[in-house]
Order: sequence, then C-alpha cells, then structure tokens
Amino acid sequence: MTRGTILFFCVFLCFVSASFADDYVWNDSAGGELGDSTKWNPAMTPGVDDYVYFDLPNTYTVWLDDDYTHDKLHVEGSTLTLDLNGYEYTLDTPDDNYQSILIGDSTPSALTLSGGSVYCGDLFTGRNDSPTSVGTLNVKGGAMLSGTLDGWHGFFFGTSSHSVVRVTEDSYMEHGHGNSGVYRSATFQIDGQYTEWHVDGSFDMAYYGTTTADITDGARVRFGLLKMAVGGNSSAVINLTGVSQDTELAIENWWDPINLYLGMSGEGIINLRGSFLYVASSMAIASNEGGSGELNIYDGSWADITGSVGVGGTPDEPGGRGLVNLYDEEPGNGEYVYFYCTQQTGESMVVWPEGTVHLNAATIVMEDDNIPGANPIILRGGLLDGWGWIYAEVQNESGIVRPGMTSLWKDLNLCYNYEQGPAGTLKIGIGGTYSAYNYGVLKVNDSSNGQVTLDGFLDVDLLYDFVPAYEDEFVIIEAQSISGQFINAPSEYIFEGGRFDVIYETDRVVLTHFEEEPKCPAYPTADFNRDCLVNLADLAVLAGQWLECGLEPDSYCPGMMPM
Repeated sequence: MTRGTILFFCVFLCFVSASFADDYVWNDSAGGELGDSTKWNPAMTPGVDDYVYFDLPNTYTVWLDDDYTHDKLHVEGSTLTLDLNGYEYTLDTPDDNYQSILIGDSTPSALTLSGGSVYCGDLFTGRNDSPTSVGTLNVKGGAMLSGTLDGWHGFFFGTSSHSVVRVTEDSYMEHGHGNSGVYRSATFQIDGQYTEWHVDGSFDMAYYGTTTADITDGARVRFGLLKMAVGGNSSAVINLTGVSQDTELAIENWWDPINLYLGMSGEGIINLRGSFLYVASSMAIASNEGGSGELNIYDGSWADITGSVGVGGTPDEPGGRGLVNLYDEEPGNGEYVYFYCTQQTGESMVVWPEGTVHLNAATIVMEDDNIPGANPIILRGGLLDGWGWIYAEVQNESGIVRPGMTSLWKDLNLCYNYEQGPAGTLKIGIGGTYSAYNYGVLKVNDSSNGQVTLDGFLDVDLLYDFVPAYEDEFVIIEAQSISGQFINAPSEYIFEGGRFDVIYETDRVVLTHFEEEPKCPAYPTADFNRDCLVNLADLAVLAGQWLECGLEPDSYCPGMMPM
C-alpha cells in the first residue's frame, strides 16, 4: 500500500468518525463509571466529539477513573453527582455558541461536581421558558468549574426558568461573563473560607427577574463589572456575612469609569455584616430614574470605593432612590463600621435629590492619598443624616444636613470643613437641653480645619412635645471659625413652633430665648427667604433669578430654542 493510499485511508477514517459522532444517553439509575460502555445507550463509550445526556428521573452518582473529553453535557430531569475523583473533565463543543453544559432546560434537574476539575465553554441553568423548572448546580468538595476553555466563556443562570447555584467546601467557579435572573429567579450560595466565584468580565445580576446571593463564612466573590437590577421590576440582593471582614465582594475592573451599578432600573441591595466590599473604580447607587439602590454596612464591616460615588444617580447625573446606610448596631463592642471612598485626586461623593447618606456610630473617610486634605461630599439635593465622623469636605449645595435626628446620639462630626450654599439646609431636632443627646449638633472643630461657611436655611423641629425655656441655650454648630449666616435666621428664627434668637459667635451658633409667639405655621408660597414675610427681600431673590432656565438641554430655554 502506497503512502498516498495510507494517508487517504486515515483521512477517511477521521471523516467517518466525525460523521458518526452521536448522542449518548445514560441508562443506569444506580450510577457507575463514566467510561463504562454498558451504562450508555447506544452501548459504547462516548467519544471526544459526542454529546452526553443524563435524563433518568433518579438521584445517582457517576464517577471518573481517568480524564475525559466530551462535546456537551446535558442534565434534564436527573439529580446527578459527578465524582471527578481528582481527574479533569473537558466539555469543548464549538456548536450552539459553545453551549457546553445545560442543566434543567424544562424539568427540575441538578448537577453536583465534586473532587476534580471541569473545563467548559458556556453554561446554562434554566435556559428555556418553564416556570416550574429549577436548574441546580453544586460545586463542592474542592472542585473547580472553569469556563476558560480556549478563552473566557459565559455562565447564564435562571434565563427563562429558575436556577440554584451553590459553591461550597473550598471550591472554585470561574467564567468570563454572564447573567442571572433574566426572566425568572436565581439564588447563589457561596460559602467557605477558601471558596471563590470569579467573573473576569461583566455580569448582569437580575435583568427582569430576581437574584439573591448569600456569601458567607469567609468566601470571596470577584467581578470585573457588576450591574445589579438592570431592568424595571427586577431585584438583586447580595448578602455578605463573616467575621473581621473575611468575607469579600470585589469589583476589580479599574479601567471602566463605573464598575458597580447598585440598582439600575430595578432594586439593588448589598448588605455587609462582618465583611468587606472593594470597588476598583466608581460606584453608582440607583443610576436610573425609577430605580433604587441600597448599600447597608453593619457591624464589623467596611467598604473601600477607590473612585467616585453617586448616591441616587451616577457621579455625574441624577437617577433614582439611593441609600448609603452605615449602621453600627452595638456601638462600643469593638466592631466598627467604615466607609472609605474617593481616595484619589478629583473624586467625590455626590448625593442627588433622591439620595440619602445615613450614619449611626459610623465613619466615612475620603482623605486623598496623593495630597494633604480630603475629597468632598457634594449634596446636590438629598440628605446627609445621623451620628458619626466624616473625614471629608462637606459642600451642601442644595441638600439637607441633619445631625442625629434619627439616632440615639445627635452629634455629626465633620473633620474637615463645611460649606452651605444658598439652597442648602441645616436641619436641627430639639427634644431637650443636653447637647448631642437631646438635640442635634454639627461639630466642625478639628484643630487643623474646622471652617464653617453659612448661607441657605436653618430648619428646626421640636421633638417629643418638648417646649424650651426662655433661658435655655442650644449650641447647634461648633467650629474653629464661622462666617456667614442663614438667610432665614440673620438674628432670629421664626418657625411653626415659635421663635428663637440666633447668636453667631466666632466658633458657635446658638439658639436661645425661645418664645411660643410669634410662630409661622406655614411659609407663604412667595416667601423665598423663609422668614414668614413676603417683602422686598423676597422680591430681590425673585429678581436675582429672573429669566433663569433649568431645562436640559439648555437649547430648550427661551431664546435658545432649536431651529
């Protein structure tokens, strides 16, 4: 036989082999060894180009006694455990956009991987529209599931039916991109000190459906870019629970301007308890109008956001309802709450009209690593509220700063400077005569900074039916130096409860000489300076803003209409 004939025969054999690649269906409900030909229909050992199906309505274990390669694995109706036994299992189909592993397309199905490594292309759980189907994936016993075969691939959980994913017992799951809860639901449990879920690229968590992820007991989850609650009516919740920040969520794509969207058009929530959140660039909380986002940081937790933060929007544009809630549930137990952010030059935290930053025995640190000083919290509406310490310049352009109104203690300590613009408000609650316990105090008295510049408005509420005595004094601001005054309280303040004298000292603002009359139950509509009178002072405010236009884009303002 000539060499040409031999070569032709070999090519022919390869062609015949590929042409007769088949679908293999497991036929033994008791389980067995993956390479046992008697367990398959047809009764042959599947080859490297074959699809394998497990569809028996039973719970069983199949184990490996060698490395294997197949094209595709489909579990439908079975509860299958693959005991990898220390071996590698490769699923390398190029067909159907590299859909290598399918779990629970139409019926409840489960796949458990244990004790070895699986390399694959795309993975789907709950791919088809079946509201009663649940596709379950368990990665345990030190197993690794890697969607990195010939490049990074996507994992998709709960596309049109439901999905449950558990990565536990020192196991590891990695892939390049993906999503969860597209039209149905997905739940994740990532548990254990050496357990990790890593998405190298972008992940959409809840597109129109729901997703809940519980990260516990020292586990780590890493994303390149995370978008939570992308579409309207979607919901995405991540709960991190640990001890001494051993449980971690890290968003590590530093080259994108924003790499954590916490609530886009739906509702996104991150809860930290004894855990740690790291974001390599900027974060947007409730980026889109109508969306909502919450970052709740509880005892023993801290967050480190390297870039800017938008609360109730992106750092550049307003959006929906955003909340940063820093809440130490047991002050004094040695487990503190810290929020580090904007620690690079030019970064800021921007609070938009539907944004709230609330502290309870917590600390915000925005000091710049590159220059002396700190970056700003800029209130373009919204609320800064509570009791704690803020290492930042606070610029209240048009929001409300409210020391301790809803906290046990009522002093808000600013360790740099405070500037209140013409549209800003300082709101003080008074329920007794003891400073920082019965009434709110803005403390800006750091010896190196402590400059307060006042404009805008004072707003006082009497709490708990308290009625001050004439001789009572309430020091509502303490600072190294104070300049300016409130528009509505140049020397006295009249409100719905009565009137106070307002005394501006070089380092304090004091309310005293309370009287129940006169009072102002409601400010007239044209009372722009809120002194309960409509007079020339209000006319001056109106004249100063005459013909101003706030339309966006400004081409729609009178005189600038588009042609």
